[in-house]
Amino acid sequence: MGRIVRYGLIILFGIIAMACSFFLPRRDVRTIGQVAGFALDEKNGTIHATFELYSPSVDQPIGKERQILTSKGKNIEECLKAMERKSGKKLYIDDAEVLILGGQEGELMGPVLDYYAAFSHDNMDLPVFFAQNQEAGKIFEGKGEILSTEISQSAKNLKKRQTVRDLMNGTGERIFIKGEGSYEIVS
Repeated sequence: MGRIVRYGLIILFGIIAMACSFFLPRRDVRTIGQVAGFALDEKNGTIHATFELYSPSVDQPIGKERQILTSKGKNIEECLKAMERKSGKKLYIDDAEVLILGGQEGELMGPVLDYYAAFSHDNMDLPVFFAQNQEAGKIFEGKGEILSTEISQSAKNLKKRQTVRDLMNGTGERIFIKGEGSYEIVS
């Protein structure tokens, strides 16, 4: 008798779980902008952000192609909100592979540290690179495969990585990068 009750309850919970799954909200991949990497430049007191997004397509797996989008604002949050309005997608930035900072040394350190100081952003191990004598957004120009994952992997292979955590602690070696539509790690 106990065995019948046990199996009956398992079947009942299975039916309830299947019925409830039909009523759960589903997220459409096309409504989410998965950020692979982003670059920040400062011009005339405004932050110009360049986002490299994974571009989903029907015939290829997500992550093969990229989509480059730009926005500007007074801080990083404004850049993200402007990008969400512009693209119509909710940006998911916590799994980004790289952050590239342009401009003069230290110009964008304040906004970056302010953004990550809230600790509401998970990715404190985000690798940070500094664009050498060029705009950081130029590195993501053009079409092709995702550069952010390649940059991150190259830095890992070279054992040169400065992260957001290192920036906050004032430690680590600055890593410089250059290129247009491609990249070269300089130091």
